[in-house]
Amino acid sequence: MVCARLAFAPCVAALALAAAACVGDDGPGPDGPSGTVGGRVLMTLDGPLIGAQVAIDHLEYRGATPVVRSHIGDRTTDAAGHFEIPTGTASGYFLITTRGGEFTDYATGARIVLDPTDALTALLYTDSLEELTTGLVTPITHLAHRMVVARTTAGTDPTLVDSHALVNDHLDHHFGDVPWERIAPADLGTAQPSPTAEVRAAFVLAAWSLVARDIAAAAGASAQEINPYTLAIDLGRDLAMGPFDGDDGNARASGSGIQLGACPAIDPTCIPTGACDLGACRSPCDAYAGTPRTTLAAAVTYLINDNGPDGRNQTGLAVADALSVARAIASNTDPILFGDACIDELDRLAPRLTWGATPTDGAIVRGSVTSPVRAHDNVDAAPVVTWADMLPDSDGAPDSAATTIDTTLAADREYTVTATARDTAGNAVTESRRASADNTPPVLTVASAGFTPVGSTWWTTQAAPHLTGTVADDHGPITIEARILGALIATTTATAGAWELVLPAGSVAASGSTVVVRAVDAPGNATTDTPATSPFLRVDTDGPTVVSVPTTFYNESADTLAFGMGDVPTHAHNPGAAVTLGGPTTSCAVVSKYAYLTATNPAGNETLSSQPYVNALAFRVTASDAGIGLDPATFRYAVTSPSGVVAGPFALTATPVPGSPGTFDATAVLHREAIPAIGTPGAVEESTGTGPTRTRFTIAIEARDQLGQVGTVAPCLDYSPLGPPLRVVTGTPRVAVASGSVSTLADTYALPTGPTSLLLSNAAVAGILEVWVKNPTPDPAYITVTAPPPPAATYSKRITTYLKLGSLVTSTSPTCNLEPDWGPPLPGQPALCYGDDPAPQADLIVSTTAITGWTPSIAFYEVTSINVTGQRFSGCTGCQTNEFEVPLAAAAPSSSAPRASPTSDPMSPGPTARSTATSPAPSPPARPPCSAARTGSSRAPRSAPGSGAPRSGI
Repeated sequence: MVCARLAFAPCVAALALAAAACVGDDGPGPDGPSGTVGGRVLMTLDGPLIGAQVAIDHLEYRGATPVVRSHIGDRTTDAAGHFEIPTGTASGYFLITTRGGEFTDYATGARIVLDPTDALTALLYTDSLEELTTGLVTPITHLAHRMVVARTTAGTDPTLVDSHALVNDHLDHHFGDVPWERIAPADLGTAQPSPTAEVRAAFVLAAWSLVARDIAAAAGASAQEINPYTLAIDLGRDLAMGPFDGDDGNARASGSGIQLGACPAIDPTCIPTGACDLGACRSPCDAYAGTPRTTLAAAVTYLINDNGPDGRNQTGLAVADALSVARAIASNTDPILFGDACIDELDRLAPRLTWGATPTDGAIVRGSVTSPVRAHDNVDAAPVVTWADMLPDSDGAPDSAATTIDTTLAADREYTVTATARDTAGNAVTESRRASADNTPPVLTVASAGFTPVGSTWWTTQAAPHLTGTVADDHGPITIEARILGALIATTTATAGAWELVLPAGSVAASGSTVVVRAVDAPGNATTDTPATSPFLRVDTDGPTVVSVPTTFYNESADTLAFGMGDVPTHAHNPGAAVTLGGPTTSCAVVSKYAYLTATNPAGNETLSSQPYVNALAFRVTASDAGIGLDPATFRYAVTSPSGVVAGPFALTATPVPGSPGTFDATAVLHREAIPAIGTPGAVEESTGTGPTRTRFTIAIEARDQLGQVGTVAPCLDYSPLGPPLRVVTGTPRVAVASGSVSTLADTYALPTGPTSLLLSNAAVAGILEVWVKNPTPDPAYITVTAPPPPAATYSKRITTYLKLGSLVTSTSPTCNLEPDWGPPLPGQPALCYGDDPAPQADLIVSTTAITGWTPSIAFYEVTSINVTGQRFSGCTGCQTNEFEVPLAAAAPSSSAPRASPTSDPMSPGPTARSTATSPAPSPPARPPCSAARTGSSRAPRSAPGSGAPRSGI
């Protein structure tokens, strides 16, 4: 007899009578035959339970309730959820218990991890020595085991055999008429020829997962909290307590069934309208008799209808092929399973509307906007969709609709489209979508801030120019775009207000580029290109080119001096002493210049008047700019003196160069009014040293372009200032001079040395050397007078020593050299005698010994009248020894000028004259030695230029 499960309840008695024949030992002998129990654990379609611990127990065949006879063994499910174990000669009923493991939920795709104590059970039946490897453990087999245990425990069924056969028959029939203990669910992702048992099993397992998903959503729970496993456990507990009605005693009030999670409160205004309207006011997580019927059937119907290109049902089967399965589940009135619970309508749910991806609800749109919508129903394959407000439907299909609105035909405003979907049962749903039209482009300005506009061109010194401006629009963010020749080169995102955009370095051509700036708002409205938003940019990162132009001057140390009317000195330049200032060379020219002639309008004149700037030093430059062009008003120069003092900057006058547009000439003239170190008394400085160590004057000349960029050239000058020339007054000088002038600060004027011997004559009692000098320039001068060394003077002498009478002495000697007329000494008295004379000394002779310890005496007088001397000066404040101030004098005719008649001490060999420039200043410092840098004293002169002060003499 074959001990397979019989398909119908009337065969239960026959099965029980034959049970004894099918009972064997618990296991085979060492080499005996053996059966197998194995299969898969599927929590949901395509969701095997992986890594679960599986316990296999053999049950007592004849028992009234499931009682474990022996433990066969344990296994762990593999990646396909499979397990397998040999059973020996044991056959009949095996209890399969899984604990823990994990699976992937079909509906949500979530990875569900079960606790080690989470158990799922099933009963599998095998014939004697049958090798069962295709058994199936699912939530459906768990429900069957829970119902068998309840019925046998309660005595409803007399034996395990009776209960197992009855329960499986009723549950298999309800859940798709599928043999759940031994079925391999089909793949809904591939084509299927017909709704076979494998296909029906796949729809039911997948729908089971969808029901769990909807229950979790209604309870506000995660997939980990409510999933196909927890649904099986909760509904298994309900079924075990019978009937399969949500454990609510067939009540019809909401909230009376099993709460599958934390169900939300039901709207108290909802009142069930009919005796069988059990689910109208229930949340999906409030289980009742309709949960395993209409709710599950609706999920099966949804799966069948979800047959689009991206749908879950790719079997090719439609509602016509499989709807009967859903209706059978929804309308099942099996009293063993559901008692007298009313049946809900299968299609009491309204269709669902699915809108197109765009426009979204509340979107900002522009132009023509098409709104597509599609209806889905759990039963009706083609619910009808219509538009409100008589909007046209351009779709054509009954279960979908599309309408297009041209928003440019009216002012910007909000639009609302409303769609209604209605199924064949009359269930309807209405939904609306709103959209705001914006066909207005932003308001854009492009500012010239940071640029220098010249005509229609915007100039900048930035290699990567920064464009700025403002933008206004109701719907941001706003994209600011910059294009050159149609190519997008830079973008930025801004909100309403100021914006800034940085162009890539080098994007603007050397000759300039038109940059088209556009603003695009969120809906896509773009500004119109206009000249105001399309500036022509040019980049100029180079300053002007400033070139030093060679200019010829004369070294005045070689001048020929003459004194004209009023003793005004004139200078004749030596053509052979020409000096070139400026030019491409980096060397510095050495120039000697009379400091008093460096004024703007100096006294005196120069005979070479054809040369420009004959009375001052000057540097000429030529400047040009290859970019925006020069700003002539910015030409200037500054002069740094050897001591580091900077004079300036001073403005320069730029003159256009004929025939060279944009090129200018300028000349920096070094007048002492602006640059005291050049020639102002008391401040004049002279470069010293040679080669790289030589200090010098540096003339920094700069020009700027209209962007403020600077071009410079810095020629240099080694400057040797000359002090005022002093005129040697002709008249009756005691010593003749070879020239009529003395050049101060540069050359030494020496008197002839011939008369010196007269001063050393034995007959001479005094000597006078006279030089009458006059300072006819506007600058004071100072003379340092030194005496040249006299001829070597010696003397000779002879000293002779003469003897004389020595002193008296007493002596006890009987004899002594007594004077003859003294007579012999008295008795007992010492004799009075003369001592011996000292030895004669040799003569002391001194010959040709140099005379030392004397210096010439020099006097300096101011002439008050002819041949009448005024006050003798002892020197000037801050001067060196033998340095005297030569006051300023008017350029008066020599015939009316007073004379000077200073004298020297008798041993004086004659003076040497030297002068230096000076100027008034408070608290004068001590003058440096003449051998130091030739710098003027800060003392005030004795008289101002042109005051008619008398001449001086030494």
